Amino acid sequence: MVVDETFIPTMGMTMAAGRNFSLQFKDSLSMVINEEMMRMLKWDDAVGRRISLQSGPNPTDLTNYEVVGVVKDFHFATIRHKLEPMFMLYNADNQSMSIKISGDNASATIQAIEETWKKVNPGSPFEYDFLDEQFANLYRNEQAFSSMFSHFTILAMLIAGLGLFALSAFTTEQRKKEIGIRKVMGASNGTILFKLSSEFIQLVLVSFFIASGIAYYVMENG
Repeated sequence: MVVDETFIPTMGMTMAAGRNFSLQFKDSLSMVINEEMMRMLKWDDAVGRRISLQSGPNPTDLTNYEVVGVVKDFHFATIRHKLEPMFMLYNADNQSMSIKISGDNASATIQAIEETWKKVNPGSPFEYDFLDEQFANLYRNEQAFSSMFSHFTILAMLIAGLGLFALSAFTTEQRKKEIGIRKVMGASNGTILFKLSSEFIQLVLVSFFIASGIAYYVMENG
């Protein structure tokens, strides 16, 4: 990424070590890396180290950059992607900028930004996107899958419930004589119902605990 000194605080990122880019320093040859890049390079302390990048057509055309800070890992792609090594270089003259605005009266704020943009860059068109909308587009497939998964889950629960009802009705039909004898002996409806459903309740509870354990493991390690 090519950023300036305000990018990291604007995005709410946290420095794990070292410092952010600053106007108090000449950072044209400085670099900020993420924690994953530090792990990939097997560095215990990255601040002060140097990384060479090819800056010309020949492999020998190298420019040395000093690592001045390490930013905590953040997702710059969807959460489906594994976190990858990343570094930031300093450039105050970017072609785009990120602006944090309040949600109150956003249209008037955007209009004021556009007027300022046209004064500063009269030859460049003013185009903007909302970051939350970009994230929503990234996760649109996940939202659709989640909705579909929820519907299939409800359908599976209904089918399972119908199966349990049919099984309990079949069991009740087979134990008609036992139920009659218990009624004659003075057993209450609640007692009979508990006797008939206790086996199913035990199986459901065992299944619930097994499924909960598997689901927890998959969510934590998936």
